[in-house]
Amino acid sequence: MANGAKYITILRDPWSQFKSSFSFFNWAHVVEEAIGNTTHHLEKFLNNPGRFYKWQNAPIHKQYMRNFMSFDLGLPLHQYDDVNAIVRFVNMIEKDFDLVMLLEYFDESLILLKRLLCWKLEDILYLKINQRKKLTPVQSNAEQLYRHFSQADYTLYEHFAAIIQRRMSESPGLHEEVAYFREINLEYLLFCKQASRNESLLFEVDRSNWNLKFTLDVSYCTKSRLYILHYVDQLKRTRYGIGTETPTRKPFYWHI
Repeated sequence: MANGAKYITILRDPWSQFKSSFSFFNWAHVVEEAIGNTTHHLEKFLNNPGRFYKWQNAPIHKQYMRNFMSFDLGLPLHQYDDVNAIVRFVNMIEKDFDLVMLLEYFDESLILLKRLLCWKLEDILYLKINQRKKLTPVQSNAEQLYRHFSQADYTLYEHFAAIIQRRMSESPGLHEEVAYFREINLEYLLFCKQASRNESLLFEVDRSNWNLKFTLDVSYCTKSRLYILHYVDQLKRTRYGIGTETPTRKPFYWHI
């Protein structure tokens, strides 16, 4: 990377992440493969994870059952239960990254990102897509079991939760800017819903303490709905002339 590059990542509450992934990847079948047709798959998995497979020999998608975020950021599997190694790893991440965002403070994180990169307000407008709608109830002790099972991710998350809360408290006017941003972003969502029926509409935002006046058309909404792999492909084609997807593959757009 060029000198002066900023390094950014984002974390999510580990328990929320695990429940979502357990459902999305249909990991219930891992439990049923071992013990047959049953119920309360998530709890049965957490009561005895080692019964279902060994981590060192697991395929990549199953390695994501444990310490998702630490795995992505480079913690080796053999250090998952090494407390000292986990602490060194977390300190290394703090040193390497200029900003670690949190999903649970997403809007606040975006404002910190905007300030760090000197972005404009229109650069951080977003639409919520691909949200999990069905929540499966779990037993009360399940999260504590997962905390023990995925201690690296909890150490990582709680460390940066404290940091981002401190950064928020030390950033002048942040709460006021976040409140304004949420108002504009809600208007942007309503505009995109209307623009899906009338593509001639424009989204106009007046000057404020946090932005210059700007106008967007429906193409901005279209980009906000683009499937991430196709977005990255278009970005690479625009910047470098080489994409990752075949040109004949039709882009996928999420509904809002």
